[in-house]
Amino acid sequence: MTASALVSGRIYRDPERKVSKAGKPFAVAKLREGAGDSAVWWSVAAFSEEACEELLRLKDGDAAAVSGPFTVTTYERKGEIRLNHSIIADRVISARRAKKREREDDRVPAYEDAR
Repeated sequence: MTASALVSGRIYRDPERKVSKAGKPFAVAKLREGAGDSAVWWSVAAFSEEACEELLRLKDGDAAAVSGPFTVTTYERKGEIRLNHSIIADRVISARRAKKREREDDRVPAYEDAR
């Protein structure tokens, strides 16, 4: 059984596009949940096309939420045990609005002057 999480926060640095050794594209990012001393840093990886596209639209400082399976591991730094939080984003939700693509049939007719 795999546990899933929904994590919201702010993107730290612009997400990056990567390519696996097998030649498959994926995206990675860092997400800061909370602020100050209570902040938790998450390593985010997205492999599905939809999640990659949404993650790569984000920029440094953008608010976002990601959901998917997660892991928490420990490591030692300077004699202190620390936690490493990672999540595989199945879904990325952004507060950033996507620009609408303008299609010919979506255009509003031009205003005609009445003389």
